[in-house]
Amino acid sequence: MQALQVMTAATSLAPRISKYIGISVNCSPPRPLSRSRKLHRRALSLNPNDSGTLRLLGLILEQQGNFRDARACYEAALAADPNSTQAQRSLEELRSKLTV
Repeated sequence: MQALQVMTAATSLAPRISKYIGISVNCSPPRPLSRSRKLHRRALSLNPNDSGTLRLLGLILEQQGNFRDARACYEAALAADPNSTQAQRSLEELRSKLTV
């Protein structure tokens, strides 16, 4: 918990996407996904076309049951990087879940 507080304070002094993602990893279950979602959105405000961050946000949204927004994130990740096999796979897996 102390590491999370230090990393959060560091981002307020020198915001960089990688720091937000690092904090967000520390927010993974059992920590609230809502905090992780918020940090990914904040990272995207710095670089809205970061394919990896868009895909990770999609995964978080999918875990929260927000399939429409998850799909939009995966599609945006693919638009940002059409060669992203991870984004393509995430989108295909979500589509298969929704058609079952």
